[in-house]
Amino acid sequence: MKVENTNENTKENTNIKHKAKLKAQISKLKVQSKKQKAQMAVPKVDKIYLRTAIIFRKLKRQLRYRVVPAQLSSF
Repeated sequence: MKVENTNENTKENTNIKHKAKLKAQISKLKVQSKKQKAQMAVPKVDKIYLRTAIIFRKLKRQLRYRVVPAQLSSF
C-alpha cells in the first residue's frame, strides 16, 4: 500500500488555491484599470467625421492649386 504524505498534499492544495485567488485579483485589477482608462480617455471622434474632414481638406487643396473659373473663385 502506498501511503501519501497528507501534509504535502494540503500544502499543494493551499498553494493552488492561493494562486487561483491571486489570478482572480489580478484579472479584477486589469478590468478596473481598463474601465478607468476608458473613463479618462478623450471620446473618440467618429470615423465618418474624420473621413469627411479628410475629403474636404483634399478638395480645398485642389481648389487652391487649380485654375478655377471666375464663377467659382468667390469661394
